[in-house]
Amino acid sequence: MKLKTTLVFLLSLFSLTFYQAQAQCNGATFVENNGIAVIEAENANLPGNWKKETSKTPFAGNSYIIWRGQNAFNSPGQVGLISYKVKINNPGTYRFIWRNVIGKVDPQNPSSEHNDSWLKLPDASDFYAQKGNSKL
Repeated sequence: MKLKTTLVFLLSLFSLTFYQAQAQCNGATFVENNGIAVIEAENANLPGNWKKETSKTPFAGNSYIIWRGQNAFNSPGQVGLISYKVKINNPGTYRFIWRNVIGKVDPQNPSSEHNDSWLKLPDASDFYAQKGNSKL
C-alpha cells in the first residue's frame, strides 16, 4: 500500500509540475489540457492576508489557503482578491468546481458562517451560466 501511495503522489507531483511548466511558458499560471484545467489555489503567489496552511485535514494538493484578514462583508470584491491566469486551449463549456470549508461555526447562526467565496471572470467573452438546456 505504501508503494501505491508513493507512486500516486509522485505521479501527481509530476503532473502538477508539467502543468505549471507548460503554463509558465505561455504566461499563464495554469493551462487546460484535454478539456481539464486543474487550478490548485495554493500554487500561486498569494496577496495580503491569504495564507497557506496544512493543519486541517483532509485537503487536496500540498496545502490549502485561508483568509486571515478582517471580514469584508460590506465590501465584497474589494479586499483579498486573488488572480489566476488560465490558458484555455480548447474552447467549450467548462464547470468551475472548488472545495470550500466552513472555517468557523457561529453557534448563533450555524448554517452559514465564514464560508463565503466568489468567482469573477472579468475578461471572459461570452461568459454565461447554463443549467440543463437553459442559458443566461
